Amino acid sequence: LVQLACRDALLGKAEAPIGDEQRDEPDAELEALFYDGPIEPTEENRLRLSALEGLLSIGLRQELREARSGTYAPFVSSEISLEPRPEYRLSIGFSEDPERVEELAAAVFELIEKLKAQGPSHEDLDKVKEQAKRNRQEALQQNYFWLDQLEYYLTTPGQDVTNLSKYDDKLLALTVEDIQAAAREFLPSDRYVEIELFPESKAPNHGG
Repeated sequence: LVQLACRDALLGKAEAPIGDEQRDEPDAELEALFYDGPIEPTEENRLRLSALEGLLSIGLRQELREARSGTYAPFVSSEISLEPRPEYRLSIGFSEDPERVEELAAAVFELIEKLKAQGPSHEDLDKVKEQAKRNRQEALQQNYFWLDQLEYYLTTPGQDVTNLSKYDDKLLALTVEDIQAAAREFLPSDRYVEIELFPESKAPNHGG
């Protein structure tokens, strides 16, 4: 509900308490960032967004969990919706001791700015490509994949169904510069929503 209420904000920050049933760790605070905006729903953009998601996941794990020994459950997700207009959404979040949230949130923004300034390492990009290739091979064996693809190509004007057979080539063709450009496009500094969800026991008292 908080996410939906803030969805159309250009830039904002919201705070809301979460009950015990909504969090996995006692006294953990959830920090989440939501980026969204218009997108041309091409296969290239889908690959760029998906690769960016994977690279952010690697960065969160390396920086927050391994280097800083923090965060319980980092996550990154992305999606493209077609109705009522083509839009992307990219979500980043983690749960942590409330005393460390500001420190780790700053590290997330540093990671984002580094991707925009330098792009990912070739090593990390290769990891993401290999994982995407394995995921694709597994998906090809599932009925839901073909149903989703059929719906996409039937309802998205101008898309070429032969792109299905070009996936591996387009994936391998992704470059560091492509991801750098995607980070600049999909993670704008002036259009995101930042949300803090904290345990009820630590909720600020706004009642005076």
